[in-house]
Amino acid sequence: MARRFVQDHLPYLLARASHALWRGFEPRVRAAGLNSLEWRVLATLFDGEPESVGQLALEVLAKQPTVTRTLDRLVARGDVERTAHPDDARRSRVRITAAGRERAGPLVTA
Repeated sequence: MARRFVQDHLPYLLARASHALWRGFEPRVRAAGLNSLEWRVLATLFDGEPESVGQLALEVLAKQPTVTRTLDRLVARGDVERTAHPDDARRSRVRITAAGRERAGPLVTA
């Protein structure tokens, strides 16, 4: 039997591996009260410096308006906070709070 194209197509294989990993991890994320994007935001901010919304959107692989709505929810829950950008008051930076670290910590460890 001939090999199929997708059996050697790296993007397909990476997507398949990602899906398999996420399927096993998603129940823990849901149990922590997070959706996948909220988790990616908290994980990205967990051990780093505050990020601009635009940079955060690039890192979590989502569009900026979607990240902004997600941040609104995380801010309302107290998991992240927005601060003024030191060089441009029109821009904001986002950082994880102690509550966000507490929520994401067990997931980061897992």
